[in-house]
Amino acid sequence: MVALGIAAVVGICLGLVAGYFGKWVYAVIMRFVDSLMCFPMILLALVIATLLGGGMRNVMIALGIAMLPAYARLMCGQVLSVKENDYVLAANSEGAGNMRIMLLHILPTVSRLSSC
Repeated sequence: MVALGIAAVVGICLGLVAGYFGKWVYAVIMRFVDSLMCFPMILLALVIATLLGGGMRNVMIALGIAMLPAYARLMCGQVLSVKENDYVLAANSEGAGNMRIMLLHILPTVSRLSSC
């Protein structure tokens, strides 16, 4: 449960930021995610756990990092489609900040779309 929570929180945050800001932020974050995806999940988790050292906490962190790419990719794709909606553009034209738009307009919509 802890590893899944780590993967979900970090992956959703990375995907949200990459999808919203786009350009070089998208390129950097998604290339990092792609580099994590090029290894099998269990191999990546074993390597990270070895680098972090022994202990259950480090194993949970390693598994969370290994499961992160799926959440980041899914979130980024959803944000790329939702950020072009009229209500997001209206909030942007009203002068709402980036964090406000991401947390109050995009994130609830994306979470509703993913649960269907």
